[in-house]
Amino acid sequence: MDNFTFLPLKELTPAQLDELARLHAGVMRGLLTDLGLPFVRRYYQAASREAQVISVVALSENGSLLGWAL
Repeated sequence: MDNFTFLPLKELTPAQLDELARLHAGVMRGLLTDLGLPFVRRYYQAASREAQVISVVALSENGSLLGWAL
């Protein structure tokens, strides 16, 4: 996989935020996931609006989420 893009969390589309929440729920069981997928999505929405939050998201050429750091 040679072609990917790094973006700050605040630049994700609503669909990409949904994808991030689903990925988080799949790989970070127990860390917020017990509160449900809508809560996880709101967590990332709130984080994307905070200037103090440092984040990066890796997207494939077609826009699919590859990973993230927050």
